[in-house]
Amino acid sequence: MAKTYEALATAWLSTEERHDVAKYVAQALEAEYERGRDERDAEMRRFSSEIADALGTMNFQSCPLAHVFRAAGHDIPRKAEQEQAFVLHWFLTLIWDHGAEWRAKVAQKLEELRSTIEGKAKSNPT
Repeated sequence: MAKTYEALATAWLSTEERHDVAKYVAQALEAEYERGRDERDAEMRRFSSEIADALGTMNFQSCPLAHVFRAAGHDIPRKAEQEQAFVLHWFLTLIWDHGAEWRAKVAQKLEELRSTIEGKAKSNPT
């Protein structure tokens, strides 16, 4: 298809006209991308019930989750504030990527981490 367009453009348009068309198409694509980015950014900034739930996670709820990540090999500082920040960031990332399904993704990831921890325990018995 691209070769067909190129052949037609070469036959009917001068080099300068082809450059003008390419510039116009590039500007149109960039404008469309910017519109889409603005919509995505606005959606990410919208305060939703999912974000309220995630940010409402208390320190005593988030720290055990951070301990699971640490046991699976993640490098998380041993400070409650850092553990909470790690978990809240993880929650927000899941919300941005999966929306209302974020809690299901939490459960899925925790199951994966459990398997990782069990595998470590089996390979390194004490």
